[in-house]
Amino acid sequence: MNTRKDTETYRLETEIGIDKIFECWYEVGMYRTAYRYRTSPYVIRYLANKHEWKRPAEKAPIILKGVKAGNVKANYYKNLIFNEEQQKCF
Repeated sequence: MNTRKDTETYRLETEIGIDKIFECWYEVGMYRTAYRYRTSPYVIRYLANKHEWKRPAEKAPIILKGVKAGNVKANYYKNLIFNEEQQKCF
């Protein structure tokens, strides 16, 4: 695969390292990780999808609340792991 070296994704992967970005994303989520590394949250979303990162839904309480209330669909959040009890709600 030909990797472009002038992209924000490439910069993050080489300067910061994918492991550090994952650890931050796992703890605080997409928006805070983007803020911390001064990039777009959509770059972080791209990395999460590219590397198939997963984190517990409990780390995203607002999304979890919306899923339980039926306002949003859980399958939209591919990177969140919902436990069996939560899956019964949708």
